[in-house]
Amino acid sequence: MTVGIVRRDLKPRNILITGTALVAKLSDVGIIKRQRIYRFPICGSSVWLVPELFRHDGCVSPAIDVFSLGCVLFFCIARGRHPFGERLERDANIEDNTMDLSSVEFIPEAHDLILRLLNADPKLRPQASKVLDHPFFWSSEKRLSFLRDICNRVELEAGAPNSRLLQELEKTAPTVFGESWDGKIEARVMDNLRRYGAYDGTRVRDLLQAVRDNFSHHKKAPKRVKTFGSVPEGLDAYFAVRYPALLIESYRVLGQFCKKEKGFWEYFRSLSSAKRGRLLEVLTKSKRLKTR
Repeated sequence: MTVGIVRRDLKPRNILITGTALVAKLSDVGIIKRQRIYRFPICGSSVWLVPELFRHDGCVSPAIDVFSLGCVLFFCIARGRHPFGERLERDANIEDNTMDLSSVEFIPEAHDLILRLLNADPKLRPQASKVLDHPFFWSSEKRLSFLRDICNRVELEAGAPNSRLLQELEKTAPTVFGESWDGKIEARVMDNLRRYGAYDGTRVRDLLQAVRDNFSHHKKAPKRVKTFGSVPEGLDAYFAVRYPALLIESYRVLGQFCKKEKGFWEYFRSLSSAKRGRLLEVLTKSKRLKTR
């Protein structure tokens, strides 16, 4: 669900960063509309337009701002680049859905989110209320908790050889770690982990188990194996550097099979109705917001 407010010209130049708190605010709010779907003349900078504006029917929805957000997010991470190329070729690439996201592949969560935001079909883009729930914005505590909860969940499938959840999870192995994962962890850390059980270095679920066991038992670990630094931040970084795709690949699989299960609501939820109501109230009371 969305509050139905459309910015229509979201781009880096219209985003102001205030003070040392690094709070982002929008400028040039005169063309904001508060409607769900409507027709209007094309507004906005040519090289920051969205695919549906090239159809010339003027019928768009709040999804145009979601697309623009994807471009701005890419711009921030890729140090000023645009996902649809250089200025002169950008409009044609947007219209043809020709993008290059290689500059953000080093952050798999960012790559996944931006790809969703830039979907050529506006109906398939995530609603604005759901964007902040994406793993790209998760804290280290939430990231580790999610991997722990996945591990606990897949253990329930261990006795089911035909489990689709397990099958799809293990299909991610080549992307997550290649042939095996245990060689990327120091021997002393693996030796300590084996106190809690055996691990198969070729299976994703065993890697999840290693993350969970480190997260759950880090206080009991000897000082010589505490190479993570602070917990959860250091532990999260330790595994994210070695297996950067583990979180997002697991998230995609769980999204197919478990997102409606009570134990995973907190990872796939969107803003509550109460929060949406408060957001709408704040926006509509803004003196600079012009609704028509």
